[in-house]
Amino acid sequence: MGSRQDGFYFDLSVLYARACDAFPGLDRERYDFHYAVVHLDGTWSFPATLSEKELESTQRISIGAAIAHIGCIDPDVMVPHMFCVEGMTRYRSLFDLLQIPFLGNHEYTVWPSTDKATTKHLLGPAGVRVPQGDLLVKGERERPTSVCVPFVVKPCNEDNSRGITLVEREEDTAAAIEYAFSFDPRVVVEQYIAGREVRAGCIEEEDGTLTVLPKMEYF
Repeated sequence: MGSRQDGFYFDLSVLYARACDAFPGLDRERYDFHYAVVHLDGTWSFPATLSEKELESTQRISIGAAIAHIGCIDPDVMVPHMFCVEGMTRYRSLFDLLQIPFLGNHEYTVWPSTDKATTKHLLGPAGVRVPQGDLLVKGERERPTSVCVPFVVKPCNEDNSRGITLVEREEDTAAAIEYAFSFDPRVVVEQYIAGREVRAGCIEEEDGTLTVLPKMEYF
């Protein structure tokens, strides 16, 4: 858990990890649970608990020493709770190299799905309908040309709705784009399509077939 990106992602990561750690169904008689924390300065720590006191007081070590420590622990599986781009990609790859299984997708599938512009470039030619829009790049192209209000402005590489604005008046366009650029130098501006927001998890089985889990709706 943790993040090198900023305090928001660090705190969000710890919040989710604490929620999972508090789950009463964890079998602590049968399994040992260890916690690895990546701090904003890039150091790691391995606290005994996820209390605020433990997170602050546990010794911090370099990434090289952390990898060696993980090797000594020899875990059976890693459960990632890092939600920044680097946490969802590079830090997962460390465990791939260590041949330690982990829950969730590998780096090579997360990268293209994390970048909103890349996702559209992949889905559109594959026949999936995507909203019309423009890719803006800081210092090169900073104004949309193919969409009219209402439209949505959002950073390419952000999560948890950070940097997103629904623009309903032309005079609000510049402020919305500037806000999105404060999170990422690449921004997508897309036609607004009203609808319901759902998320569906998908599991790849051992034989390569896919099992789609029940959908969750966000209100």
